[in-house]
Amino acid sequence: PNHRGSTRLSIQNAIGRRQSILTATQNDQINREVTESWDAGLCILLSTEDGINSFSIHCAREFSSENVRFWCAINDYRAKFDEEVCVPTSTEVDDEKSAPVSTTNDKNIDTKAAADKIYTEYISHHAKTQINVSSKQKTEIKTILATGEAKKDLFDAAQREIFSVMSRDSYPRFLASKKNRLQT
Repeated sequence: PNHRGSTRLSIQNAIGRRQSILTATQNDQINREVTESWDAGLCILLSTEDGINSFSIHCAREFSSENVRFWCAINDYRAKFDEEVCVPTSTEVDDEKSAPVSTTNDKNIDTKAAADKIYTEYISHHAKTQINVSSKQKTEIKTILATGEAKKDLFDAAQREIFSVMSRDSYPRFLASKKNRLQT
């Protein structure tokens, strides 16, 4: 009888180990498929948290992590808006004596403060983690911020510019380094 219990336990342990191996193999396969999909483009890479983390690590090695951080900051900024800031028409102002347009969304998050923080951290000439966008972009953003507006699309052109830089420079080297690591 003791022998049966021990055999049963051995079989259960073997089944458990086999399931663990199968799960690990399936996870490896999924991870391989995900990382292979990153070869399809930077958009796909940056659409997952793992992709952003892997690319950020690579960019940190290249001393260009501010680009990824800026790209993520703009996505977070845009997510703060539930709707576009609604500017009243002249008839609404005359009819209702509307209050000034606010730069806060429904969750009372001050989007102007968030925009100022992004400008100070990434775009200003004094930024510690300054990104490489055109002086035209910097001037346009600074001018709009000076008016007190903080619209959802404020940083879109700068984000596209940085995405282009990452696509052209960092991403091809990321793919090459990934392939080199897989070959070793």
